[in-house]
Amino acid sequence: MVGLTCTGMRIEELCNPKWLDVKVDKQMLTIADESGFANQTDDTRSNKSSCSRHLPIHAELLAVLESLPRIDQYIFHGPRGGRLKADTVRNALVREVIKRLTKRFPKQFENERSFEDGRLHSFRHYFCSVCANTGIPERITMNWLRHADSEMV
Repeated sequence: MVGLTCTGMRIEELCNPKWLDVKVDKQMLTIADESGFANQTDDTRSNKSSCSRHLPIHAELLAVLESLPRIDQYIFHGPRGGRLKADTVRNALVREVIKRLTKRFPKQFENERSFEDGRLHSFRHYFCSVCANTGIPERITMNWLRHADSEMV
């Protein structure tokens, strides 16, 4: 969850970072897109924008990264130690967070949005809101999220 809230990554992007994408000395994380390379394999990483981008590493995310064991080239792993899959994270979010918080904080009104409406993409919206509320220039936020126009931001 920290990875999503501190970067605005899509869930599929969160499953792909490798340790070589982390530049602690520069405090930067690369969201790699390798779809344009000639020798693609099943491990070829891609993202929706088909373009690599670089994000600053937030202090909270850095703490998480420093606490993780280096099992293989990938940063994040599933519950059994294999590659992290987007569906695993989605299912855990619904089971462990959304269902529990929905019971604890039910809707007050019929058309009200609440925890039961939350999804992983909500963290991307949260990241965008934090950027706006902390004075990050819109163009920088657009670049981090790889949005083509300010209407998306």
